[in-house]
Amino acid sequence: MKLLLLLLAVSCLTVAQDEPKNIAISTESGAMVSLRAQEILREPNLIHLKGQAEIRTWWVGQPYTRAVVTRCDEALYHVDTGELEPQGKVSVRPVRER
Repeated sequence: MKLLLLLLAVSCLTVAQDEPKNIAISTESGAMVSLRAQEILREPNLIHLKGQAEIRTWWVGQPYTRAVVTRCDEALYHVDTGELEPQGKVSVRPVRER
């Protein structure tokens, strides 16, 4: 019974570690940026996204919201400039929502 409880506890920890991390940032230009990845390392002006990174940038305006979704293996996001350096397999998709 104790072994079963131990295995259950270890499996729960493994599942929790596999969940992606999220950070949301608003920029000086008024854009909102959502950063998501398996691992996020933050430095003062740099965020390193590792593993199934997704960067969603959107601008809210009339009459619709405009967004760009970038997916990649890893990425560096420069907080001070808004520059994005995607790495590995990269896809960029514009999104227009009403």
